[in-house]
Amino acid sequence: MARRKNTQVVKYPQERYLWGYLLHHYRYLDNPRLVGEHIRHIVRIGNQVIACLGWASPAWKIKDRDLFVGWDETTNLSVLQYLCE
Repeated sequence: MARRKNTQVVKYPQERYLWGYLLHHYRYLDNPRLVGEHIRHIVRIGNQVIACLGWASPAWKIKDRDLFVGWDETTNLSVLQYLCE
């Protein structure tokens, strides 16, 4: 029987510490610094952590991204609220 995954929002200091610790020790890039509005999740199967997820609001102005996807300023302002990085 497959075990159920449990995803929890990181709310408490000990969970924030665990999230940061795991990313620091197991992620091959630097520990990401989430700025602006953001949310962190820890995913577990039983008591075993299987994933750490972090979602942050997008940067409002990135010239190369906006040119690449063909956004003008009006489009940029209307769609960024639906994106996350």
